Amino acid sequence: MNIDHCNAAYPPNSPFDRALRRIPRQLRRPEIRFTIIPLGQKSPIGKAWDEPGGSNYGHEDLTLAGYLASGWNYGVVTGLSGLAVVDIDNLQEAEILGILDRLPETFQVRTGGGGQHHYYWCPGLRRISFYHPNKLDACGSALHLGEVQCEGQQVVAPGSLHKSGRRYDVIRDVGISSITEQEIIQALVGLKFSRSKVKEQKTIVCAGEHRVPKEMDGILLGALIPIDSIAWPRGKVERHGQELRGAHPLHDSASADNFSINLGQNCWHCWRHETGGGPLEFLAMQMGLLDCSEVRPGCLKDVFRVVVREARRRGYCLPGDKG
Repeated sequence: MNIDHCNAAYPPNSPFDRALRRIPRQLRRPEIRFTIIPLGQKSPIGKAWDEPGGSNYGHEDLTLAGYLASGWNYGVVTGLSGLAVVDIDNLQEAEILGILDRLPETFQVRTGGGGQHHYYWCPGLRRISFYHPNKLDACGSALHLGEVQCEGQQVVAPGSLHKSGRRYDVIRDVGISSITEQEIIQALVGLKFSRSKVKEQKTIVCAGEHRVPKEMDGILLGALIPIDSIAWPRGKVERHGQELRGAHPLHDSASADNFSINLGQNCWHCWRHETGGGPLEFLAMQMGLLDCSEVRPGCLKDVFRVVVREARRRGYCLPGDKG
């Protein structure tokens, strides 16, 4: 589809007009910008969509209208307009920990994945990732609960279709409230969280080149090994966003799709054994030190030094001398 980027008028009740009505009234503000996203996906297309003058559009733009009329998803750019979104992925744990009760009432959306988006005005905010204070995920890291999306980010907008077949729906049809960074921190009290920008996190590469945080030890060393450089599904590989799925590379697969890696979370999962982990756990399996069925949090305790030594031998640059 090739639609010229312009803001020309369109007739009332036309397909373009009806398409733009998908945008909730709370988001129809001149300062809010939108992205275009393929149906069923979450990642925008176009260059510099998070920057002024990039591939983002106003709520009356005909380019946006054309894509929406053709059934595409769309996203809301955060940060540019002072808009921030508390993006809760693990709703069950967030409810147990009381996060929802501590967030001020505001415009709210249920995501297609079963989480929630809480929209706020909070100019100048840096991205915040927050985690469970005690529980670990399949990769052995603190259980991820969500993020506060702001500068350089976007969220999938209401009415869009998730890969599960569910829509992103408005569940609190009220105005967008203002909030301060301190109020957000108070809502996350008791959790583990990070306020570092994504771009700053990516500068951590190797001792001697960049400063390595004190906490960058133990299992976190695996975060410096790209999962797709050490584990890749065998046979036909299907991609769904950040996830690539195919046959397990180390044991047989009756269905040919019992193994996946997630590029965003830098981990892998075996659907036969319902196990998973990070690059170091997979390396331990390659070395014959662990069976796939044995992978669980803490499984590297007795073999950690051997595995890290092998990772360094293969050329992976790991900081310090913890291995």
